[in-house]
Amino acid sequence: MAQNVPSCPQGWWRYMNSCYQLSSGISTWHNAKQDCVSKRAHLVIFNDKFEEDVVRVFGGHVSMWIGLRGQQDAQLWTWTWVDGKPMWNRPLPFGNNCQYCNYCACAYVKHCQQPLNNLFQDSCENHHHWMCEKELHTNFLQ
Repeated sequence: MAQNVPSCPQGWWRYMNSCYQLSSGISTWHNAKQDCVSKRAHLVIFNDKFEEDVVRVFGGHVSMWIGLRGQQDAQLWTWTWVDGKPMWNRPLPFGNNCQYCNYCACAYVKHCQQPLNNLFQDSCENHHHWMCEKELHTNFLQ
């Protein structure tokens, strides 16, 4: 007898116990975050290097917002994922026109970047694609 196996909604990709969806357009980090929330999801969080690599494949050749935001206080950067977990306390390389990111910045990934230089900070008001992530649970089925 077959068991109920949770699956991702149409238009989402599955990896391990999560579903991922790349945006069709570009927007600010805050609008991207809100779009994910409206889909009962969140901006993607990297739990390990394998997940990061898979998300990069799903993302194709676009730069995309991820669920990581930084704030600067007295030259110290604190980076926090959208689930509230801290990442590290160091600045990310600047991307695009982020020389104006004085006290707050958001992180994005670029395709085809070297592994040690894969996350960049940008003004949260700039526009990129984004990736939503939704955890897959057995109660996810409707």
